[in-house]
Amino acid sequence: NNTLLVSVGKLVPWDGDEALLTRLMAYDITTGKMTFLGDSTEGLTGDDVLWVDPEGKSVLMAYQATIYEYPSIWRVDIATNRRKLVQSSEDRVWDWYADNAGVVRVGYRMKDGGKWDMLYRAKDGDPLRTVVRAKNLEDDDALMSAVHVWSGTDLGYRIMKNEKTGRDALYRYDYAKREKGELVYDNPQNDIDDFDLSEEKGNGRIAGQPGHRCAFMPSRAMQET
Repeated sequence: NNTLLVSVGKLVPWDGDEALLTRLMAYDITTGKMTFLGDSTEGLTGDDVLWVDPEGKSVLMAYQATIYEYPSIWRVDIATNRRKLVQSSEDRVWDWYADNAGVVRVGYRMKDGGKWDMLYRAKDGDPLRTVVRAKNLEDDDALMSAVHVWSGTDLGYRIMKNEKTGRDALYRYDYAKREKGELVYDNPQNDIDDFDLSEEKGNGRIAGQPGHRCAFMPSRAMQET
């Protein structure tokens, strides 16, 4: 619909130091109009987009309603910036993930001493439940990594350690059973840092560590099953 989502940011004073403040804008290519998306009172991170409506009418955004709160999730109308709350904030949950239909499915709760929990729901309307209780950042062979879950299933993808190589690789993953599936992609030199899947079956993008080239990978291994 001729609209670009643009993340903007700047360094601001923060707790005796500096921190990056980000905001999300919608740029209409046809008219040149720039629309701010979000809330004027939100915290530092204001460009965390969890999902984009395929028709380009709305986005799911996670942000702190104020600097004193944990992030909640809002459906934001791109044309008007009207917002509807879809997920209230949870204590110490900073990272949220939605599936390809825009349903919030996963959250990571940080705890003292490097411990963390993964919260999960199978479908829209279900309560969040804790499916992983990790003792440290790499416990349970389950990195606190980017998440992709397919709508209507518990199946998706997750970055986990390849025991044969010691590198972080992309695997199929059953979020309900907490079971690692088949290896999808393992870079021969670098850890996998992030990944992104399109709505078209068989198309995906794998990103390595910062500073390394991305590997674009159309592959049957990344098709939805």
